[in-house]
Amino acid sequence: QFQALLEEVQAQCNCLLMFTHVRWLSRGRVLERFVACLNEIRLFLNEKGQEFPQLTDTAWLTNLMFFTDFTLHFNVLNKQLQGVGKTAERMFCDIKTFERKLQVFERDIKSGQLKYFPNLKMHLENCTSFADNPTSHQEIYKEFSSIVAAAKVNF
Repeated sequence: QFQALLEEVQAQCNCLLMFTHVRWLSRGRVLERFVACLNEIRLFLNEKGQEFPQLTDTAWLTNLMFFTDFTLHFNVLNKQLQGVGKTAERMFCDIKTFERKLQVFERDIKSGQLKYFPNLKMHLENCTSFADNPTSHQEIYKEFSSIVAAAKVNF
């Protein structure tokens, strides 16, 4: 039924991955696909009469968008560390580079540019409850930059 809905609304993700394929996806990729199909998921659940208030809760969606973007960055590092012929020196270099990227991510969030957080940026731009409230944006930037800072310290 969901597959038919995706085809009907000509969704960008018009194929539904089955469990055997999903288990090979990383968490970040699963989140990315979920976010990409979010409107279709809401429509499907609405047609079925099922309510999931999180899917319309601005704060929950803001967190979802941030963590989707953030886990995708970790997935890039994960892929860089995999593969045949990787030397310890190369992997160490990849890890050190990622540590510097965390600093860049933190500055990006603090500045509000969100260049490295496209899902979060699009969500905040489209969200009417944040549109005219710069204080809310600053609070969000502060919260998420502290999460990135904690990741940097604990990395």
